[in-house]
Amino acid sequence: MIKFILTSLIIVIFARPLDAQFLGVEPNSLCEDFFLMSVEDAKHQQLQGLVLRNKTGNKFSKVKPYAVDQFVNYQVAENDTHNSLVSSIALLRWRKGNNTVLINPTLDLAMANYGNGFFQRNGRGVSLRTHLFGKLSAFAFVEENQTYLTDYTNDFRDSYGVIPGVGFWKNFKNGGSDYFRTSGYLAGNVFEDKSSSSYTHLTFGHFNQKFGKGIRSLFLGANGPSNLGLRLVTNLSGFITYTNYFGQMNGFTPLLGNTLLPKKYIASHRLGINIGSKKQWGIGLFESVIHSRNNGEGGFDIDYLNPIIFYRSVESNLGSADNALVGLDLNYNSKYGELYGQLIIDEFKFSELGKNWWANKYGYQLGYRHVKPLNNSYGHIAQVELNQVRPYTYSHYNPLNSFSHYNQALAHPYGANLREITAKYVAVFPKLSNTWLEVNAMFLTQGLDTFKGSSNMGSNLRLSNDTRVKDYDVTLFQGKKNVTTSLSISVGKMIFHRFSLKLGYQYRDESLVARKRNYLTAGVKYQIDGTRAIL
Repeated sequence: MIKFILTSLIIVIFARPLDAQFLGVEPNSLCEDFFLMSVEDAKHQQLQGLVLRNKTGNKFSKVKPYAVDQFVNYQVAENDTHNSLVSSIALLRWRKGNNTVLINPTLDLAMANYGNGFFQRNGRGVSLRTHLFGKLSAFAFVEENQTYLTDYTNDFRDSYGVIPGVGFWKNFKNGGSDYFRTSGYLAGNVFEDKSSSSYTHLTFGHFNQKFGKGIRSLFLGANGPSNLGLRLVTNLSGFITYTNYFGQMNGFTPLLGNTLLPKKYIASHRLGINIGSKKQWGIGLFESVIHSRNNGEGGFDIDYLNPIIFYRSVESNLGSADNALVGLDLNYNSKYGELYGQLIIDEFKFSELGKNWWANKYGYQLGYRHVKPLNNSYGHIAQVELNQVRPYTYSHYNPLNSFSHYNQALAHPYGANLREITAKYVAVFPKLSNTWLEVNAMFLTQGLDTFKGSSNMGSNLRLSNDTRVKDYDVTLFQGKKNVTTSLSISVGKMIFHRFSLKLGYQYRDESLVARKRNYLTAGVKYQIDGTRAIL
């Protein structure tokens, strides 16, 4: 695998660049929403974890700091060697010929009605974006945080030993958490055919991969910390897209220090076809397998390195010791919005259908999204979706091979044995003092383990499915039924460049927890493109 990676990177450096530009945008971030409001091609490429755009010839203001509606255009310009960059695009900027280096600090300070310090959140960092030789893009980001988490996030941390979306962490003062967030990768075009607008694009480094257009993803959801990955996206004239993703991930043991975490590996691919006069219909076939060798001390099994093989057959030929999944996704675009859905099958036996057999493990997603393109006055994304996942889905008899990274679910952040209705609304008002509004709502019903893991009811994918409570009559919500209701509203205002003010409110209620909480936050931020909390 190392030889393959090095060869690919050499090809990237010497390949001719496409006119189209690829930008690294964090999945599940506000920045991603802004791109979807502005970049038409992004609506198709989002399924692959990419944002793609063609040259637009946008003109940028040189006399005043840019507004919210220009944010996307400036981000696009960062990787474009043909645009003239204005001084306000980055705090530090260097450009000579086809080489560009852009550096921006990140600052995330907030106060809240919870926590024990003056700042509920204190994050400082830096991001670096480069475009080298007109062929190779590089992105790096690091941020240090001291944070007081909400009660329910502390419960998650105390139960599983991890903070959602975060890797290593340590205690900070009285009840706080101290951690880094990092990512960094190289990206470029490996092959291209300008006559047919076809290409193969490579990304290598530490990043999060997501498949799907939903608020959640039942394939890969980019929930956990970034991991080492290699992604190849091959696009044939915009009608056929084939994505390969190979990743190295961590198992988990208590973070005592001086301990090497066990390694696990993922190989995934998705074949997508866009059909119709306006590519309004989309269908995709997805497959993924997670494997480990020698209790996490072995390496990547090169049998899975073949980019066009059927992984389930490879897994069977190797002895069926790994965790394989298959999936199907569909989407349809019209002037009224977009319908989308996913079906994931972990294991399935038709003869056992109707008996509620434990190993009939599957889930589905149905959703609707409406995108109002962003202009000088308004733009929005309105989205609602239903997710349902059977008990024991994503789990495995070997807990190391569960569909998780760093003890966090790779697909739906709550695991399995659940039904969820979730919605979001993001609106941008450039003329209203550069303001945006974000609303998120969730209604989740889930069956939880009876005694914190001593009885495996199928929600916690970290447990061996050999510890299941029964083989038949395995029904949705078995165990302790927990109903979670959450509503959050936030208002942001850009006052200069990437610098913004933000006010937020969240209400959360869980039926099994004797508390109803109202969380208030107020903060300042120098970076718009941050990921959202997943819980």
